[in-house]
Amino acid sequence: MIYRNWPQICKVDFPPLRITLSTIDLTSSAGRRLTDIFTECFSTEPVRGPFPLSVLREQSRQLALEHGQRSVDHLSSYNVLAPNNIPYIDFDVNGNNVVGIGDLPLLPPHIPADSKFGDIVEHEGAKWIVVENNKGIEEICIALLECIDPAA
Repeated sequence: MIYRNWPQICKVDFPPLRITLSTIDLTSSAGRRLTDIFTECFSTEPVRGPFPLSVLREQSRQLALEHGQRSVDHLSSYNVLAPNNIPYIDFDVNGNNVVGIGDLPLLPPHIPADSKFGDIVEHEGAKWIVVENNKGIEEICIALLECIDPAA
């Protein structure tokens, strides 16, 4: 089995190629050709992130379009993080349970409610990146920074 080598993919400085390497079906003929050409970007052993933020945003954009939406910066709402095994926490900003789930923790006071996508925050002794501030449902999502490369 072939796995993506995320740290190496993050070093690819041409965004369309980085997105292609991150999303192509590795079992397709084109995917197999890419693994032969860009050997440093693939491995026979699983390699943990960091995942390129640009690729996660592109996945979110594609899912948003499929649902008739235009917002791309909702990585939790469009379920981009869990399939990539990226640890994240959704917070209810005001405690109003707009989502209707009822079990989201309340946003801690040390994370600003006006945090923007890409902001770095500290939480429980670690650095996290804001990957969603969905004002419509009063939800903020943060993901563990060590799993995401915000510059890639």
